Amino acid sequence: MKICSLFVLTVFLFLSCKEPLNKKIESKPETILKVSVPHSLNGCYEMTISGDTALMKIMQNNDFLTGTLMYKRKGKDSNKGTVVLTKTNNRAEGYYTFQSEGKTSVRQMVFKIEKNSFAEGYGDIEMKKDTAIFKYSHALNFEEKHVFNHVICK
Repeated sequence: MKICSLFVLTVFLFLSCKEPLNKKIESKPETILKVSVPHSLNGCYEMTISGDTALMKIMQNNDFLTGTLMYKRKGKDSNKGTVVLTKTNNRAEGYYTFQSEGKTSVRQMVFKIEKNSFAEGYGDIEMKKDTAIFKYSHALNFEEKHVFNHVICK
């Protein structure tokens, strides 16, 4: 009997909480949210300084940037390799693994990102095992006069 009474009470409470079917549903004006879509960094970027050029091709996957980088130095050995970077706000940090003079080397890279360009960071460097890293990555200067500008990929 107690179970039957409990069941009837539960059904009664359930039905009393429902809104009547004939109640008019009021429509509220829709709110349009403006969501800023992050600017994609996919593409090619080129930098030129006094006859030296560099070409970087980037593919973005969320906050990860991967691609190729090649420095063509006038009168010096050129190098080319791959970059793997992590984007945080307006900075991209990671490593450049490259071939130069028949030897594989690795160096840390930091870029300041503007809408269509990358400004390369520079500062004091030290060697940790076989990798060149910045001594003070929080106090870098950025090459803002000669940036990697977005160009059409060739």
